[in-house]
This record gives sequence, structure tokens and C-alpha cells, in this order.
Amino acid sequence: MKMRHHCIVLALFTAAVLSLPSAFAQSTAFSYQGQLANNGSPANGSYDLAFTLYDSTNVPGNVIAFPVTNNATAVSNGLFTTTIDFGAGVFAGNTYWLEVAVRTNGGTGFTTLSPRQQTTPTPYSIYSANAGNASAANFVNAANVGGTLSQGQLPGNVVFNGQTGLNLTGTFTGDGSGLTVPINALTVISNTVIGWGNNDHGQVTFSKLVNVKALAEGGDFSVALKGDGTVTEWGNDTIGDTEPPAGLTNVTAIAAGADFVLALKQDGTVTGWGDYTLGQTTPPPGLSNVVAVSAGTESSFALKSDGTVVAWGWDTYGQTDVPAGLTNVVAVAGGFDQCLALKKDGTVVAWGSDSYGQTDVPAGLANVVAIAAGQDFSVALKNDGTVVTWGISLNGTLLAPPSNVTAISCGQECVTFLKSDGTVVVLGFFLSFSSGSVPAYVPGGLNNVVALGTSSSANHILVIQGQPPSSSTVVPVLNGDNVFNGNVQVNGLVSGNGSGLTNVSAANFTGLLSLTNLPVAALTNTEAGVTLGGTFSGNGAGLTSLNASQLSSGTVPLARLSGITSNQLDAATWQLATNVPANLPSLIASQTFTGTNVFTQTVVITNGASLRMIGTGGSSSVATLDLSTYAIGTNPPSARIQTLDDGTFGNAIDILTKSDGNITNSLVSRLHINPNGNVGIGTNNPATIMHVLASGDTEISIQSSDAGSHRWTLQSSGAGTPGLIGSFQVIDRTTPASRLTIFPNGNLLVPGSVTNSGNLTVGGGVRIGANSATVGAESLRILRGEIAGVGTVDFGSGFTVSHGSTGDYVINFSSGFGGTPAVTLTPYGSIVIGTLYIIGSTSAEVKFYNPSGTATDPAGFDFIIIGP
Repeated sequence: MKMRHHCIVLALFTAAVLSLPSAFAQSTAFSYQGQLANNGSPANGSYDLAFTLYDSTNVPGNVIAFPVTNNATAVSNGLFTTTIDFGAGVFAGNTYWLEVAVRTNGGTGFTTLSPRQQTTPTPYSIYSANAGNASAANFVNAANVGGTLSQGQLPGNVVFNGQTGLNLTGTFTGDGSGLTVPINALTVISNTVIGWGNNDHGQVTFSKLVNVKALAEGGDFSVALKGDGTVTEWGNDTIGDTEPPAGLTNVTAIAAGADFVLALKQDGTVTGWGDYTLGQTTPPPGLSNVVAVSAGTESSFALKSDGTVVAWGWDTYGQTDVPAGLTNVVAVAGGFDQCLALKKDGTVVAWGSDSYGQTDVPAGLANVVAIAAGQDFSVALKNDGTVVTWGISLNGTLLAPPSNVTAISCGQECVTFLKSDGTVVVLGFFLSFSSGSVPAYVPGGLNNVVALGTSSSANHILVIQGQPPSSSTVVPVLNGDNVFNGNVQVNGLVSGNGSGLTNVSAANFTGLLSLTNLPVAALTNTEAGVTLGGTFSGNGAGLTSLNASQLSSGTVPLARLSGITSNQLDAATWQLATNVPANLPSLIASQTFTGTNVFTQTVVITNGASLRMIGTGGSSSVATLDLSTYAIGTNPPSARIQTLDDGTFGNAIDILTKSDGNITNSLVSRLHINPNGNVGIGTNNPATIMHVLASGDTEISIQSSDAGSHRWTLQSSGAGTPGLIGSFQVIDRTTPASRLTIFPNGNLLVPGSVTNSGNLTVGGGVRIGANSATVGAESLRILRGEIAGVGTVDFGSGFTVSHGSTGDYVINFSSGFGGTPAVTLTPYGSIVIGTLYIIGSTSAEVKFYNPSGTATDPAGFDFIIIGP
């Protein structure tokens, strides 16, 4: 097929430009019209056209834009119109040529037409390319404008630097650096409580609340903590969960469970009310120093100032069994049947029910800043604003939590996320007695949210929204007169001349007072003829002519001590001269050293005297004795003996040494004795009278000096012995060989056995009877099997079974017994009698009869065969 075409590029570009409403809407596509002939006649039909852009009319040339193929282009009487789009940045003012290839629609190969057609500009393109300035060009892209526009070229509503008389509205962000705001333009933001969700008991219906500090959602009631330390509640009051104790004040934090409330008071104690049937409202006696509280569905949790957690209430799933040794906790969150603890290092610890993986903290979870828990799911907020969830996914709604989150809170089956822009996202469902389960939602237009209510069991949500105050709000200024109707607390320094201040404590003054402001009795540095009485303290620097007998503390240099010389210490008797001053410590009398003392000579304690190391007293008081074979300096000593007060005057004793290798190595506890007498090696919490803990295989050796070099060990197997992890072995280390293994499941394994296959697995024979017995002292083998009525083996090995005539079975032993074994039978089904017909060392034939004596097949039978 021979084809020819004709390009009308000028008209095409003109049409494309004229059809555009503005330059901002212009795309990179353009229209192309051509004429196609087939063997000299105008073509008609559907054709595929391929367009390629080159930098030269000569073949081959360089390709500027790769082929654009337009399939099924309609050609009528030789004419066609199509659209070509080579993409952005192709036409930059250079001269290019367009090559066209054609084939019948769906054909197998293109025919390249020649010559290539030069792309030429339209009149508007020529006009735009030659416009000398912006006034001559229509619809110029702002990105292509160079130079500086004058103010007269800008719209009238553009604001300029230094302009006055402006009235700006809307919201401004940033730190306000450099802004000057008139004091009468400042406003104070007040808080408003917003609630939504399940309202079966009026839990989201309330009058206007003011001065709200925190919120908590119960199962079907709500709680608000006010700024004055009082508590307000509303909603269901069936069991008194919305009735705070009379006179409750000084509350600093609140938490609500399904039907009870906890309040943390300023003195660090906790008060509870509402449902008490599971003990959830009764804190442990003496609970104090609490800094935070959390409520699960029916469980209560308190975080103490020392970073430990105390729990009480419902414990069916272990949710109040705080993990032993849990410390450094900074936040705690109770859920339906689990609890989460956020540690100081940003990691999370979980305990309680794991029925849906709600306590399986994701591996590697770190940098957590907040936690929350609901029914069978847990949530953690990281410091980058992302959220991690585990447990049930609430029908997949928790699989994609939002980002830029600053706070989280969980309901029974929903999670609330507060974002950095003050908006709220809720995922999950609300449960209601009247309407069942409905997807959780957020009221339209909710913004400026500053805090979320806390919960673990609710199906409604409470938030605190920041709102502007009324026009009558007065903002106090420090350069004007102010009247404060409440208490004013200043935590920093107040500077100035204090003019106008009254009743100011002198203890709060800084700077220097002039002599005229001092009482007449005050002394100056140069006073003379002054007589002072009473007691003086300090180091006495600069004082002269003091009476040494009046010194009550400190150290007197040897040069200041009268009558002492080096030869007055008798090396044989270790006695000091009698004229040594009384304030010189003597090792032959009771002395108390309150500082660090270094003795470079040998100190001998004899005649029943004692050397005592006394701590400061009280909980965690430590007394230590350091031993070293070298000059310690800043390095740890070689060894240390120390005792630690556990707070009840019970003292533990530790012996510590450092590992080999370097003088700077830290001390490690090698032996620990608890006040109850339990001894720990490798552990500071011995659970028994002797407790040894180490990684890998841990052994204790036992050896009698009467047995020569024969030595036994008791080994608790660890990761170093695959297949025996957690087992206990008795090992003959002289051989060496394991003589007995006890597995964690209670099974016993004796030498010669291969696997842990039963309660007692014996590799060799079992010897039964007295050592001197002739009969019964042999090794025995036991076969046990379960046979179906048709003669097949349901259970057992080491034998085969053949079923002959009715009621007749032969059990063939895979390996024969050393003598005639004993056989017991237990038939199944209706009343059947089993008898031993023939028994030998290699087989046993048994027969079964009904009560009338007729041979019959049982439903099945068990047998046990014991023989040598």
C-alpha cells in the first residue's frame, strides 16, 4: 500500500491556541490535521498513526520525542484530525521535524511516510515568542516572569510592608517573633466540653461546664475534673457511680471504668466510688505517693512516684498481676482485661488476657510517648506522631491509623485520635442498647480540640475544645494596675526595687542591703570590741587565737597537736602515748569515721574489738567494705562486701567482684544473701534457700573427698543444649555421662533412652524385685496395643495382629521375649469374655466368647504383655 500525507501545521497550532481560555489552562497536547492518499486516491477508513519528532529532516537524525501512536484514527475522503502530546519541555523554540508512520488499523507493520514535516509556529505563537514585555503578551505564566513588578502593577488588595490602617482577619500561626500587638487586642482562650456517641443514659447531655481540667468516660456515665479540684458527674447512676463522696476536694486526676470512678488527690492518695463488688473501688491499705491513675473495665491501676505500678480489682485474666520487677514506669493504661505500662525508655510492657494478641507488644516498638487500651486491643502513640495498634483490628478500622497525632484515647470498641491541627479522628464502633453497633463518627466542623477524655469501656466520647472568651475578659498586664481575685503563684524570680510591696519575707530578698537598712545590733567586718557568745559553725578560715578545747568538729593538723611525735606509736603493742589530745581518733577506742579514710599501714583489730561499717540509715541504706590489690583511684576495687537495708531493717548481703580483663571493669554480684536466709548465685532475688541463675547450661558440682576424683554435677539445661532446654540432669562428670534427665513436663529419661517419649522412658531393662532375688530380678519389656474388632491395629507398635475365625486373634511379637510373657485383655462392646488360648515367647493367641459360650468378635480390645 502506498500512502502520502500532507501536514497543515500552521492552521493546526492556530486552532489550538485560540481555543484556550487562558495560559494557565494550557496543556502540552496539540491538534494535527493531515491528508492521506492510498495509491493516488483519497484514503477512507480507520488507520493507526505513529508520530516521532526529530531534529533534522535528514534520515536518521536525532530523536527528540519518541513515537506517539494514535490507533483507529478516522480518515474520510483522505482527511484526518488527531491530537499529539509529546509531554512537557519538548518545544523550547528549536526547529523540529515530524515523521509520520501509518498502517491499516490492527495491521502488522507501519509504513513510514516521507518527507518529514517541519513544525512551524502559529501566528499566536509568533506573537508570544516576540513579545518584548509583559504588556504585549497575553496570559503569561507567572513562573516565567523575570524582574521586579512595581506596586502599581499589583492588585489593590495586596498588603505592603509599613502599610497602616489594615484590618486583618483569620488565624495566624508561628511564634509571633517581631510582632507588636496592642494589649487591648489580646484574648484569653476558654475551654468548652463537647460530647457525642451513645446517649442511652444522658451521658453526653449536660449543662454548660466551665473551668474543666480533665474528662473521663465511664460505661454509661461521664466525669469532669474542675480547676478547683472538685469533681462533677452525669449519666447513669444505678449503683452510685455518679455520686462523688461528700466533701471530695483537692483532686488532681480522674479515671472511670465500666461502673466506677477513681480520683487522685493532691496528697498522693486515691479515692474510689461506684461498683465495689470486685474490689475495684478499694485501694490497697497504705497506698500513697501516687502520681497517676487508670481504670480498666473492672480493674484499677495506680502509678507511684518511684515508677512502680499497683493494681487491684477484677483479676480473672491476670490484669492486676503486675509483672515482678517492673520499674521506671511513666504512664499506665487499663483496658477491658489487660493493662499497659509505658516505661521511661519509651518501651511498653503489657500483661493480662492475650486472647486476641492485645498483650503481644510488637517487636521493636520504641519511642512511645502515650498508651491506651480498649476491649481486646491496645494502642501506642510514638514521638513522631504515628500510631501503632495490636490485638483485634475492629473490623479492620485500626489497620490504618492517622498520622500527626498528639493524643489518644480508647473506648470499648473505638479509638479517638487528637491531631496536631486540633481536629479529631475516631475509628471503630459505638455500642448502644437501643441501636446496636454503629460506626463511630466525629461531629461536623469539630476543631480547636485541646484535650481528650480518658476511657477503656465507654461508647461515647468527650473532648475539651478551646473557645474564645467573651468581650468582657480582661487580660492582666505587668506594666499596669491589676486586681487578682485569686491566688497568684510565682515560681521564678521577681526583680525590681520592690516599691509598693508589703509583707515580703526577708528570706526571698536577693542582692545587697545597705548598712542603713540593717538593725543597730548588726556587726560589720571591721567591728572591734565585740563580745560574742553561743555556738559557731564553719571551717574557721581566717580566725586566730581560738581555744582548741572548744572545737566540736573538723580535723586538726598534726602540726597543731601538742605532745605527739612519731615514736609515740608502739609497733609491738599498737598503743598510743597517753598525752595524745582527745580529739585525735584512736584505733584502740571506739571511733566513728563519717568520711573516707585511707590507712596506708596495717590496722589490727584484737581482743574482741570490732570494725563496723554503718550506712546512713533508713530504706536503701548501704554499708560497704571495699577490698583491692591495687591503688583504686577512680576505678572500682577488686572486690566488695556490702549490706543493703530493704526498708524494714532487714539487710541483704552481697559479695561482688569484677570480671577478669581490665582494671576498669565494673563490679558484679557473685553471692547474694536475702534477709530471710535465701542465697542467690547469679540472682539478687533468690526464691529458695539456694538459687543459682546463669545463662545457658548451669551446673552445680558435688564431690566427696573420699571418692577421689569422682565428681557429680546437677545441671539445668539452657540454650546451649538443644532439645534439653528447661530440663534437669544428673551428670557423672568423671565419665562423663548423663545418668538421669527430668524434663519440664515431668517425664524422666534414664541412660540409654533416645527421646522424651513418656512419663518414664528407659533405654535399658527395668529391674524389678530385690537385688538378691533370682526370680523377678530380670529386665522386663512391655508391649501395649489397641486392636479394632476387624483385626487392625488402632494403637501400639512392636507387633502385628492377624484375625482368623470369628473371635480368634493372633498377636505376633516383632521380637521375641526371653520367656513366656504375661498377657492381660480388656474387650470392648457388649458383654464379651476374652481368654488366652495359646501363649509363647513369639506370639499369643486369644479368643473371645459371648456369655452363652459362642465365639464372637468384640468391638475391639486392649492388651498389655509383660515379659523378660
